[in-house]
Amino acid sequence: MEDIITPNQFELGYLPRTEPGSLESTLASVDIARCPGAPDRAGDQRGTARPPEGAIEMLAVDDDGTRILQTPYLPFRANGSGDVTSAQFTAHYRTSKWKRRYDDLGELGLVDRASVPGRSPTQLAPALMAQIQSMGRKQKMTARQIRRELRWGQEGVCLPLRESP
Repeated sequence: MEDIITPNQFELGYLPRTEPGSLESTLASVDIARCPGAPDRAGDQRGTARPPEGAIEMLAVDDDGTRILQTPYLPFRANGSGDVTSAQFTAHYRTSKWKRRYDDLGELGLVDRASVPGRSPTQLAPALMAQIQSMGRKQKMTARQIRRELRWGQEGVCLPLRESP
């Protein structure tokens, strides 16, 4: 699973098929797109709330809470500015992670580690996984039908939000 995703407002609505237009609906979209124990996320906040004059905002959500980050608005149009912002966020996040490791463990904290998690708290139980596979293969159910049948989101079941083409 990814560590960070950085959807803009359109992408945040597209992933869980919602329409984030206010701060409340944006947070609801994040909740739908973010499974329990999911990674950190940064999303474009433009148009979802009214930032102060001369500022733009970005919503950042992780296990520790929700923050709205504010920066001065530059009065010109630049293609790719959202990508630059996402790259800066990701670089800061990753640099902070490595600095914490160094502060905690010294040079040993900088040694490469296996990328396989030691545990997977959101991993589905084997019986539930077998049930999902059976529903898809034997009963020919779509991901959407399986989510409805299992009442996705009510019991921590996290399935892909979009069906493969």
